[in-house]
Amino acid sequence: MALQLVIGALKRQFPKVPLMTTDELQQLMRATQEKRKIVLLDTREEKEFQVSHLAKAVHLHPEETDMTRVMSMIHQKAGPLHEPKAVVCYCAVGHRSSIMAQRLLDELKKPENQEVKSNMDVYNLEGSIFKWANERKDLVEPGGDSTILVDKVSPFWGLLLYKEMRA
Repeated sequence: MALQLVIGALKRQFPKVPLMTTDELQQLMRATQEKRKIVLLDTREEKEFQVSHLAKAVHLHPEETDMTRVMSMIHQKAGPLHEPKAVVCYCAVGHRSSIMAQRLLDELKKPENQEVKSNMDVYNLEGSIFKWANERKDLVEPGGDSTILVDKVSPFWGLLLYKEMRA
């Protein structure tokens, strides 16, 4: 499948960005006893986010570079510095979210973030929302209603989504 080729290319382009599979994320989201809080960062354009997103995801502009602001947003969503958390970035197929995950990983390397680093794991969602949708996993509209539709980004990228899911 073409999406698998894109996933492979992104793994090679961003070898230091850890991946979380869609099944792993789904299990984490369902686990009521999970000790780590999950922060989902949707790094697509606002118009894409408005079509659908993963439940409880926070929209973050893909070109955001103020990592202090992003770290603050993460802590507001997931609690104090000392609490374990998993930050999972996603976009359409994984490129923009890999860039954001790499920015976060670089930020965590700074000396002032050593305490945070020990309690925060950063991932890119493998295949991002396209793979999630193609696997018919739950998506929501901004109002919280379920949907199967995903913004296709462009006619080219939309080919990686099953036809009935393209918005």
